[in-house]
Amino acid sequence: MARRLCAAAALLLGLTGCNSGEFVLNCFAPAAPAAEQQLVQASVATVSQTAHGVLREMGIAVTVGEEGERTVLHCTTKKGGQFQLVLARVPDAEGNERTHVDVVWESAPEEATAIRLLAGLRVLSSRK
Repeated sequence: MARRLCAAAALLLGLTGCNSGEFVLNCFAPAAPAAEQQLVQASVATVSQTAHGVLREMGIAVTVGEEGERTVLHCTTKKGGQFQLVLARVPDAEGNERTHVDVVWESAPEEATAIRLLAGLRVLSSRK
């Protein structure tokens, strides 16, 4: 089941323009602390707003907090899984704002949830 999910995720990420090589290798590697990362071509405020929409559609409860210069969305899934969506501002050389996104699981990771969330944020980045 996990291999099918990883294969489907790799296909989805490939179709959206992600480099799926590292994702596939990590999927079949021994389990490590669960974290998914992505760089989105949008401001922290825009990514936060989009993430709220995606999370709401997925039925995930969210509370927002600030940790220094980072925005942290504390999330609880329908199955009771808990993770943090950490958003950090990353300016580029042209002055455009980008957002570094980390999904950090506090409980057992729910891969389908992380994939769906990151895919939703990737769509935001592709609109730019």
